[in-house]
Amino acid sequence: MINKKITFDEIFRIKSEDLSSADRQACEQFLSHGQGLSSPYLHRLQQVFTEQMRHKLGSSLEEIPTDFLERRVQRLMRTFLNEKLGRSKPPQPRLDLAILAGWDPHSHGRALFTQHFPEARALLPDFEAAYAYLKPLVKSLGEKEPEIIKKMMEEDSFAQVTEVGGTYDKWQYEHQGKRIIPLQAYGRTKGSHLRDDIKGYDYCGQESEVVYQSAETFLKSIKEGQMGRIHMGETLLPEKGKDHITKLLDEADTYYRSSKPLRIGHGTHISFDDMQRVVDKGYYVESCLSSNKKTGIIGKRSEYPLGLMLLLGVKVVIGTDGGPLYSTSLGAEYAYAVRSLDKFCRLLSDSEDFIALQNGDPLRFRHVSHLLREKTPIMAADAPLTYRQLNESLKDDIKKRISPDQLVKNAQDLFNECYSGLN
Repeated sequence: MINKKITFDEIFRIKSEDLSSADRQACEQFLSHGQGLSSPYLHRLQQVFTEQMRHKLGSSLEEIPTDFLERRVQRLMRTFLNEKLGRSKPPQPRLDLAILAGWDPHSHGRALFTQHFPEARALLPDFEAAYAYLKPLVKSLGEKEPEIIKKMMEEDSFAQVTEVGGTYDKWQYEHQGKRIIPLQAYGRTKGSHLRDDIKGYDYCGQESEVVYQSAETFLKSIKEGQMGRIHMGETLLPEKGKDHITKLLDEADTYYRSSKPLRIGHGTHISFDDMQRVVDKGYYVESCLSSNKKTGIIGKRSEYPLGLMLLLGVKVVIGTDGGPLYSTSLGAEYAYAVRSLDKFCRLLSDSEDFIALQNGDPLRFRHVSHLLREKTPIMAADAPLTYRQLNESLKDDIKKRISPDQLVKNAQDLFNECYSGLN
């Protein structure tokens, strides 16, 4: 999981290292001016993040420009140092989420134990290494595991309603009105051994940075009335994620036969054409902004195409991907989402830049022409659009479509799809 050149212990030691006054000054200079990498501590930190990213990229490393890796490593360092120096504070929640009862549509049970084993966070951006580290530790808890879960609930570490993956019946608990969705309701699978009595399945851990791993077996196994979720588009190389989602949707067209909508975990590097396919199918996309940032999938939360998805009618929802692992919460993620949408609105008003996704895909007039009140074409179908042109084309309608309230409504709708009839 981790390159042999660097061990878990080395990662923990370097990232938890107490800073001398000189190191702290160098870190402050780096954060303020992008300088100071001559500091021995920053040099060691850069080596750690570089090795972790090299491992994640695998053989794809040969396909990317050197400056891509350097830029992403520096962004990860900035995120890490802002937290280490206490300069990073989540924005205040600006939405009333009471109607969701705290339901987090994209969380992972093992990540919740980061609160008990906080050193696991140091293994980011390699989330697979973090989960591998947590697995034996959680297992070692034995009979204490239910007690720890209850304690976390008592300390408000769990939301009022938490969906967790897995098949551990012992996690069916309630405490002071808080509820953990029964685990047999949503299981996790690598694509086989699906039970008929389970409401749905989470297919994760299969996406590769190198080649697309077919989801055919999984999609065929989902029966009528069940709902499947597949993690896809969560790649360091945007072009890879774009290609993977296209291939997933092609397979879903052939093999997914449930009337329940498919759930796409992350969907970060989806193309505009595939956004339209997702809208036509009624599928959901589950955005995890902080997770994508801290694993290096995007450099900034605002790089996730949240506003563009809402604009085109994608049923995108907000999740944490296991909040404690990424030092976040559902409320914080919605606050980050609102901030991203605010930035998108400012671009619409001020920017003459052409709109393009991280994967290089440009927004073309044909992607939004169906949204115009006047159906007379005003430009060629394949003409690329600037932010200001998009704003002028849709006028007041655009802000209605990208309202943060739509994120809450999408989450309500997804909850009803997932758990209708669940006792």
